[in-house]
Amino acid sequence: MNNHLILEDNWTGAEGSNAEGIPVMVRYRQNLRGFIDSGYYPTKIEIHWKYDTDEASEMPASGEADIIDNFETALIYALEGDRQSILTSVITGQGEKRWAWYTSNADSAQERIDTVLLDFEQLPITITKTEDPNWDDYFAFIADFGGAA
Repeated sequence: MNNHLILEDNWTGAEGSNAEGIPVMVRYRQNLRGFIDSGYYPTKIEIHWKYDTDEASEMPASGEADIIDNFETALIYALEGDRQSILTSVITGQGEKRWAWYTSNADSAQERIDTVLLDFEQLPITITKTEDPNWDDYFAFIADFGGAA
């Protein structure tokens, strides 16, 4: 599926803090123009994980951080292997980690996510789907960080 499109694993990242001084880590992919212009990825899926924070850093506590990392790795394997969905950004901070994906088939992506979830105890996640055929959310997100598609 969409194997003619080249997915680079190059990420732009930043660490900072929000207006309240709470640490936030952001990473996002640039160089996705081929995926955007293809028209194959009209739906944005966001996965939100509410985590317990480490008091000093406001980041996930170490045990939960390991589970979050394993979950992300499993999602990438399940969704990106055949480019059915593309991970475009990840934000961590303020007690939440959020992954933004663009997908060619929201129902199939949900089935794959459900399959990944079978390998984990119940996780504190929510999943939202939004039609965004022009990737407006993606462009707004990277504009906030001075990036370009």
